[in-house]
Parts: sequence; C-alpha cells; structure tokens
Amino acid sequence: MLPQASTSEESCVVLLDWFNGHLTKEVADIVKKKGHVLLFHGGGTTPFTQVNDTHLHAILAAKLVEQEVKWSQDERQRLLAAKEYFPNRSTTPSPTRFDVLALVQEAWQMLDHNNVASKGYRQTGPEMPMSGVVRIGDVYENLLGVMNRLDPSKSPTDVGTQLREDAIKHVTDGLPVIVDGIVTRQGKWDTWGDVQLLIQEHEDHAGAMEGMEAFSVAPYDDRHPPDLAPGWGGTPKMTKTMTSTMRKKAATQMARTLKKTKMMTTAV
Repeated sequence: MLPQASTSEESCVVLLDWFNGHLTKEVADIVKKKGHVLLFHGGGTTPFTQVNDTHLHAILAAKLVEQEVKWSQDERQRLLAAKEYFPNRSTTPSPTRFDVLALVQEAWQMLDHNNVASKGYRQTGPEMPMSGVVRIGDVYENLLGVMNRLDPSKSPTDVGTQLREDAIKHVTDGLPVIVDGIVTRQGKWDTWGDVQLLIQEHEDHAGAMEGMEAFSVAPYDDRHPPDLAPGWGGTPKMTKTMTSTMRKKAATQMARTLKKTKMMTTAV
C-alpha cells in the first residue's frame, strides 16, 4: 500500500513499467494525491533497467528447478516405501498447492537479496556513482551497449559520463544561490514540489501487454563467474551457452532421479 506523504522528506519516486494498466489517469492521480512522484520505465527498456528481470529471475528459476527435483525425488522415495502398505496407491509424485507454495517460499528465501539488489541497482543505473569514473564491469551488459551508443567513451575500461555531468550541471544551475544565509538568486526549482520541472516525459507510445515487458531479455545469473557473467563483460553468446548448460544440468539431474526411482520400483 502506497503511504501518504505528509512532508517532502516522506515523498518517494514511484517507478512503474510501461504496462497499459500503469498509464491510466487514475494511477497518476493517486500517486500525486499521496504526495509522490511518478516515473516510468519507457517501453522496451525493461531488459536494461528492471532489476527483477535483469538480475533476479534467472537465479530464482534455477533454485526452483533444484528444489522441485529434490522434492520429487524425496516424495517418490516416500511413496515407494509406502507401497507395501498401500499397494494400489500411485507412486508418481503429485504436488499439492501447499507443496508448490512451500517450494517457491524456500527458493525465494535461498536467494541473497541484499547482493542481488546492491549489484542490480548499481549495474542498471540508480546506484551508479555520481562522480568519478564508471567502470565497464559496473554496468549491466544489455545497458552497456545502450550507454556506449548514447555517450561514447574514449577509455576502453570506462563508460562515458558526459550525459551525467550535463544533467548534474542542469540541476545545479537551476538551484537558488545562497550566500551567508541570504538568497542572492532565485532558482528555477526551490523545493521538492518543483521536481516535475525536471522530468522529461517519454514520447507517446503503446503500452506493453502484461508479461511481455522483458521479452527476449538475457537474464543475469549471479552464479556465473565474473569473467563470463552478463554485466561483467560476458557476451550474449556466452549467456546463451550458459543458459543451455543450466538446462542440461537440470535435465541430467532429473534423468538420474528417474533412473534411481525406476531401479527402486523394480526392486520392490
């Protein structure tokens, strides 16, 4: 639930993706009424700046596969052991709704959320440094290509920072000048209420269908070594290869489980 902001210090930026339901007047009105600022990921930018899609989902999906395989193996063994007393009962694992929710909860709790958030928000922009150099390794791979086209760098190890410096100068030049506690020049923006003057709206374009915001994104997997992982200099080809490797490992593990349970069934 979005809280009511009674002071500028309590006001926050509400960042939504370019989903049709988010672009309604009702959403804009409620955010403004509660004293907050509304911003959007422009259409097509989710694969570059949405942390859940860039840094979280791949790891969570892998954990879910691991937990599901483990649960299926354990449940199969339990059902085979009970076959002696219930000969007509199926030995095929069939998870209940509670089992599925428990698997999701366990997989979610296995993630290092602090690390994902820290790395994700640094590599997608919000926590990039506001001064000094920005190393290529500190930028998510998909976003790196965009930044290199928008703001080319002369250094092979750093990304361009001219756009950042121009933005900082634009904001600073519009602030009031205060000398010894006396305002010697009024600013274009004096309070948090003037923040809308600094927001450049996106060009009008159609909203995305729900679930399609990150279509074709190459997700980041924190388990990949830094020299290969997307966002640390890896290439889309490497990403595809590593994703394929993960699937093969999961399939191999499942095959071993099925082979083992088949041998146990034969023995019974």
